[in-house]
Amino acid sequence: MGAMEGEMRVHNDVLRTVVFLGQIQGGEFVPYGTAFLVASIVSPDRAYQTLVTAKHVVEDMGDVEFVYARLNDKAGQAQVIGLARSEWYSHPDPRVDVIVCPTIIPKDQFDLQHYPLLKYTVPSSFQPEEFVVNADTIKLYEVGIGDEVYLAGMFIGRLGEASNVPVLRIGTIAAMSGEPIETKYGIHEAFLIEVRSIDGLSGSPVCVHLWPGRYIPRRLGEPLPAPGSKRTTNAAGFLLMGMVLGYNEVFTVRDIIEIRRKGTEEVERKEAIPLNTGIAVVLPMWKIIEAVEQDAIRQKREEALKKTNKEKGRGSVPTSAAPPIGSGPSTTANNPSHKEDFTSLVERAAKKKPPAD
Repeated sequence: MGAMEGEMRVHNDVLRTVVFLGQIQGGEFVPYGTAFLVASIVSPDRAYQTLVTAKHVVEDMGDVEFVYARLNDKAGQAQVIGLARSEWYSHPDPRVDVIVCPTIIPKDQFDLQHYPLLKYTVPSSFQPEEFVVNADTIKLYEVGIGDEVYLAGMFIGRLGEASNVPVLRIGTIAAMSGEPIETKYGIHEAFLIEVRSIDGLSGSPVCVHLWPGRYIPRRLGEPLPAPGSKRTTNAAGFLLMGMVLGYNEVFTVRDIIEIRRKGTEEVERKEAIPLNTGIAVVLPMWKIIEAVEQDAIRQKREEALKKTNKEKGRGSVPTSAAPPIGSGPSTTANNPSHKEDFTSLVERAAKKKPPAD
């Protein structure tokens, strides 16, 4: 039997946008959370690569010199890169739970993909790519409650021994951004999605799946689209919605449990156990863009670009104008953030399953 109209199949390239973050303890990688790669296009041959995650993921590591990123090389083997903690930049508003690191991780050495984040328009002007969620794309593609979403990230129960093995989770939009929600990481403007988020998925990118053939938005006053109806879509088949901050918890009287002494009926203590509601909190992309394009990072880019121009002709041209990444790999490869690098992701990220034989 063939696939039903609208059935989702997410392209494997989506898993290549994420890396695992952690620390090295006793020679072993200890996981803390997920991060994902984005790229801001400034010209046909230059882009800025940035690693994005939730700020609490890095802060939970304490006072460390390096944050370690675990990702697969071209041979499919997991490698660890040290990213200097001093090169991580929080959002200009310290209350926003996002932190970013300008990086130069070469695509010829590592198996990675980028989400295009911004595109260059006129000098000193950038605007979000058409597949990043914002007020315009929400209206254009009629994004709303019930729309299907997916996220890729770390399943802390199985990182993978020889290789990183990210997982994909699928859910739906439970609430659009609007009135801020209180989380254990502060009060945030956020989307809520119906997906089972657990430790390890903080920092994961979230995408809205666009059904093939979604039709053009209706005029004001026309009825809402019926579930499964065709609406307009973009070439990518998805919109990058934001980043997982974590899961929502509640405490109720029914969550009080009694701890009894082993082999007796004597109650030793009572504890309130938080309930994972199955609702994940998603920081919108416009907050992430504010962090990636903050003045401090742009200044770093300009300084690095000037240095790059001076070094041209010496056989060492960095892959982007971003600052060095601590103890990371060589930066003499071809630009890892060039638009061609994520063409396949843009064109094939979400597609229907092929009909069964």
